[in-house]
Order: sequence, then C-alpha cells, then structure tokens
Amino acid sequence: MNASLLINAGIDVKTVQSCLGHSTPVTTLQVYSHAFQTAQAVAMQAVANALPLGHKKKTEALPAAS
Repeated sequence: MNASLLINAGIDVKTVQSCLGHSTPVTTLQVYSHAFQTAQAVAMQAVANALPLGHKKKTEALPAAS
C-alpha cells in the first residue's frame, strides 16, 4: 500500500524505488506497473481537462490504484 500511496501522490519512480529498497527502478516498475499506469491516466485526464479544446470536460472518476 505504501508504494501505491507514493505513486498516486506523483512521486517519481526512482524515489519510490529507493523508499521500497528495490535495487533498480526496473523492479519497481515491474511490480507496480498497474499503479503507474493508473497515475499516468489520471495525470493525462487532468491535462485534457485543463486544455480548452472546445470539448466538454470529462468528469467521471478513474479507478483507484490498489
């Protein structure tokens, strides 16, 4: 759960790796790829919502990482 909290808070993979004691960021990405994918989707949606592209803003919630 600690890793998911860090990832969802926007902490970079190198810092998450260090906090978890993984030897490389690759290990962290392999184990927590689902959480990074969810965090990336949330970030991309936030950017899309911020851009005035003439589209309605999408407000539906994205799934929470576990």
